[in-house]
Amino acid sequence: MQENELIAVGNAYRICFNGDRFALPGMLGLDILAQLLERPGETIACEELLATAYGAISIVSSSQRMLDRETQHQCLQALGNSTPHERQRILDYLRKSTYRGQGRRHNETPRISVRRAILRTLPRISVVSDTLPLHIAETITTGFQCQYAPAERIAWITAIRKRK
Repeated sequence: MQENELIAVGNAYRICFNGDRFALPGMLGLDILAQLLERPGETIACEELLATAYGAISIVSSSQRMLDRETQHQCLQALGNSTPHERQRILDYLRKSTYRGQGRRHNETPRISVRRAILRTLPRISVVSDTLPLHIAETITTGFQCQYAPAERIAWITAIRKRK
């Protein structure tokens, strides 16, 4: 089993894949990829990926926000130490409490934001690695739920940026 890394160092990422080592400036797409690589085989809601990357629910305008920042922060802290069942309950609570309106089954904004962030990151990675963008394209699926599902287990050491 080979070991690879996607580790935040300050406002940049140190990356190693298939023996290639390089660094890239921190960007949302790498924050999201680090989370997916850390949890292979798990489906992760786009809202959770963005919330963790930003350190807060900032995917809606302030006129739509119905939770204060302190409550959002407490919910996000609870996500990190929760079981999958508890995580789903917290995310459901955040979804219901964060968006106004009843007509929509899903809010498209998080899904689109995650997909675009990953797609914007791939050309930057391809400048320094031939194999990693292809691996990402073959193993990561996006939608309302995202997943990293390699055909065989690949070990990753990951750490995302801490935002203030």
